[in-house]
Amino acid sequence: MKLRNDEVSHFYTKLRAIADLGAICWINTHNKKGEDIFTGSQMIESLSDVMWNLTADKKETEIIFAFEVKKARDLHQNQAFSLDLKVNAIFPQDFDSVREPSARNKLIVEFKSILAQNPNGITQGELIEQAGRAKTDRLAREILTELDGELWEVKKIGRENLIKPIK
Repeated sequence: MKLRNDEVSHFYTKLRAIADLGAICWINTHNKKGEDIFTGSQMIESLSDVMWNLTADKKETEIIFAFEVKKARDLHQNQAFSLDLKVNAIFPQDFDSVREPSARNKLIVEFKSILAQNPNGITQGELIEQAGRAKTDRLAREILTELDGELWEVKKIGRENLIKPIK
């Protein structure tokens, strides 16, 4: 059953009121298959205190789970753990070693591809959105800052950053 926006809004407003009283409300939604971006109702995102993106990588003898913080009103850290299927035990993992490198490299390649199509530059927000991420995506912004001068040039123009490929 598909809910109308006003029905979704009513439901999540009620949940927000319950959470404001001190209750924990855990909502599970899913992204489009194969995508890392949230595609559900904006009410979920706007009324959430914390949003994580959960990924699972099933291997022969273990499943590696990574919780990446997408939004947080308080301090929350990315977390990762593995479930060892042989001994049925959970072990903490370093998030960066199980999740970030592949997501990071994929995003760098995507940025380079988009910039190749925009030789005169593109605003930071447009670049991040064309790469399939929210304008406020922390990883995307970190990559753009970190590789400024190496793979592209970031130039402040008014209130926007213009990203240009380095020729």
